[in-house]
Amino acid sequence: GLFADFISLYGKNPTTSGFPPRLGEAFLYLAGFKAWRQNMNYSESLGYLDGLGKFGIKLGMERIEGLLRELGNPEQKLKTVHVTGTNGKGSVTSMITNILLAANLKVGKFTSPHLVKYNERITLNGKDISDDDFAMVISAVKVAADSIVKKGVCEQPTQFEILTAAAFLYFLSLIQ
Repeated sequence: GLFADFISLYGKNPTTSGFPPRLGEAFLYLAGFKAWRQNMNYSESLGYLDGLGKFGIKLGMERIEGLLRELGNPEQKLKTVHVTGTNGKGSVTSMITNILLAANLKVGKFTSPHLVKYNERITLNGKDISDDDFAMVISAVKVAADSIVKKGVCEQPTQFEILTAAAFLYFLSLIQ
């Protein structure tokens, strides 16, 4: 399989309220973008992702590594379970998520592809990311992607790489 799913764990969670509403520039603060003013709305964020192409596979790690580095390496600050393979990733990921939720842990899940809506790919405790939060985190990652392209670090990251970085940044925002 070309796609991998991952689950992020956040430790004990006395509530299941999920992501605080309207964090505004919190994503950008986490990513080190203190002077950012380019927040896209949900529709614009979908247009941006669609413009990147759904099935653009580009071999190599330099784009995702550069993007995550520009965002402050959020993936290194999370505990994750990475599920790979040809078949059964979704089922295994769902089982692991339910086991961890039963243990009263806060659980973020990133899967690909989605069935109906992009939001399905990024969930917290079984609830899809909201449209507003999705737009904010995609906006933050777009700033980082534009920055690394402008600096000549690498070419434009793929849609999957943008979404992967967005999931890591979203999950990190929940624990800081």
